[in-house]
Amino acid sequence: MSEQINTITVLLDRRQALMTLGALRLLGCGAGESDSSSAANGGGSSGGGSSASCALIPQETQGPYPLLAILSNRTMLRSDITEGKTRVPLQLVLKFVNLNNSCTALTNAAVYIWHCDKDGVYSGYSQPGGNTVGRTFCRGLQVTDSKGEVALSTIYPSWGASPICISRLISPTT
Repeated sequence: MSEQINTITVLLDRRQALMTLGALRLLGCGAGESDSSSAANGGGSSGGGSSASCALIPQETQGPYPLLAILSNRTMLRSDITEGKTRVPLQLVLKFVNLNNSCTALTNAAVYIWHCDKDGVYSGYSQPGGNTVGRTFCRGLQVTDSKGEVALSTIYPSWGASPICISRLISPTT
């Protein structure tokens, strides 16, 4: 019985760690390469016309397994990118602001988001862990709304070498 209690405690601690890591990773999910003069921001800004405070997330490398060929595929414009993959569900909301315009919401901008599945495998590539050529799970395109936000349903990525979400601001679509 004591062994069961210890096991439950370990599972709860792991779940709490997963949720904490997920929250921390969400802050990093906005980090990506920008193709315009505007920047992505994982943090919030004050609304209602008051002075806003925002900070540039440093640009990073493009990230692993970008699969840029799907950017012209309109079926990738979607809010659920799981494609049946299971793990702990994640509702991801990213906000993009224009640093050059007092941190106002960046509207009508195309954003490409991708990450690995629970096993550390990216869709669209032949790699250690599996050949996923032709698959597009954990990938999607969104257009920012009037608040500069994109929202999608996905799963928490792997605990592996790169358990992050990658976003890339493609361009304003206006």
